Amino acid sequence: MTDFNSVIDSIPEDYMIIGIDLRGHGKSTIGNKELSYAQYQSDVVAVLNHLKISSFSLFGFSDGGIVSYRLAASVSSNVEQLITLGSQWRLEENDPSIECLGGVTSGDWNEMFPDSVAYYNESNPQPDFELL
Repeated sequence: MTDFNSVIDSIPEDYMIIGIDLRGHGKSTIGNKELSYAQYQSDVVAVLNHLKISSFSLFGFSDGGIVSYRLAASVSSNVEQLITLGSQWRLEENDPSIECLGGVTSGDWNEMFPDSVAYYNESNPQPDFELL
């Protein structure tokens, strides 16, 4: 949620904002299930069901955007509006991001974004950056 917090003030006041840290992100632990977009989607559906929310808008950032696309494409969802940032619905074979991100390791990420990794390690109750 930290990456997303800077846009919250731009969202109209008549929207109720519910922020979800996906498994292993922010202050959410990874748990014992394999990480996948399908699992993230299932987690979000569980939150929506728990809160008895049947109709909603989505604003997803990065992995949250991919999960938002999946939710919007789901026959069982009632997404009124969808906004994503830093996310793609699918990658074409020749998409330049495949080459750019395909070989990035956790060590590379730590080298490029040490403050982000340090923040994750400090704020997550059970950090495991290698699994992300």
